[in-house]
Amino acid sequence: MSSSAAMRKKLNDKKRIDNIWILDDESVMQKLLTHMLTELGYFCSVSFTSAATALATYHSLNDWPEMDGLEFMRHLAGQHYTGGLILVSGEK
Repeated sequence: MSSSAAMRKKLNDKKRIDNIWILDDESVMQKLLTHMLTELGYFCSVSFTSAATALATYHSLNDWPEMDGLEFMRHLAGQHYTGGLILVSGEK
């Protein structure tokens, strides 16, 4: 296999993420990230405005407390989540 074919295969393998979650409380940023990922060949399955909403969707439960991004990632790791995650944080 040529080096360019190997590089294309490597790029295609990276794009095989079945599930990408975007977590940001600003809808404009969610739309921008979704558009950018689509342009790169990735497909987002869902965007969330809070970690509690994302976990409630993932677990079909509605009693998750609000949490910071690190705690959210710990919950996902504990549940063996295998998709992608874009966690955006900004200061106003």
